[in-house]
Amino acid sequence: MRKFFLVLFVFCFANINSNSQQITFGGQITVVSPNSNPITYVPTATKFSGDYLVHTSDFTGIADGGIFTASLWFKLSDAAQDGTLRRVCQFSGIGGGLAGTCRITIDTVNKLTVTAENSSLTTILVIKSTSSYTASSTWHHMITSIDMSDSAKQHLYIDGGNERNTSTFTVGGIIDFANGGNFGIMARGTDGAGIVTGSLSEVWFTTSYLDVSIASNLQLFRSTIGHPVNLGSIGDTPTGSQPMLYLKNSFATFQNNLGSGGNFSVTGSLEDDPSTP
Repeated sequence: MRKFFLVLFVFCFANINSNSQQITFGGQITVVSPNSNPITYVPTATKFSGDYLVHTSDFTGIADGGIFTASLWFKLSDAAQDGTLRRVCQFSGIGGGLAGTCRITIDTVNKLTVTAENSSLTTILVIKSTSSYTASSTWHHMITSIDMSDSAKQHLYIDGGNERNTSTFTVGGIIDFANGGNFGIMARGTDGAGIVTGSLSEVWFTTSYLDVSIASNLQLFRSTIGHPVNLGSIGDTPTGSQPMLYLKNSFATFQNNLGSGGNFSVTGSLEDDPSTP
């Protein structure tokens, strides 16, 4: 009889342990906080090892304006690049210094930076993160939303926290989105300068504003437990409309834009990153 109860006790313990987050002993077994918010969406991730994407000409249908929202997951992989300028994403063609007139970079002091210029190549927007980002195995989620008509409508959230540190915001500024120039992802599209060794997942951009300081809006892109959520087959779930840019495919076709703005071409050879965000 004692053997029977011992086996039953061990069997029940094993099953409780597999479906709960914590078990404590205090004269009895206590189940604490059953698993909640399971990961229900597993994205793909693409590795860039000296490779980058190029878009020749403007996004289809884009026009100059002062509004955009961009979201992406990134991982930096090369410590030798820390402290150098890395061009993560450009959303428009050439501007000052032959850089995209709307771009996301990691600067020389490892701050994530959102920059925009007008058609005169005057910088009208610079937002930098308060935190620094260097090479590691950690995935980060970045989302920014901007409406240049109102200084209260500028946001930068990284890993779910407010990271906005603004140095330039020209109220009423118009971003030179439509200038016909090449632009790139994970390097400058004109010549491959500022190349980034790292990985990307779920890259999304649109020329509409979404107040991501509201938790429910932020959670359209990042779950409460810090993972990507499903944005839909063409990226229309967050806003109800197809964005200009949505890159979600696996590495073999990552350059194919599921948004409305047109595809990219690959310079180099992309790889799969099995470590997804």
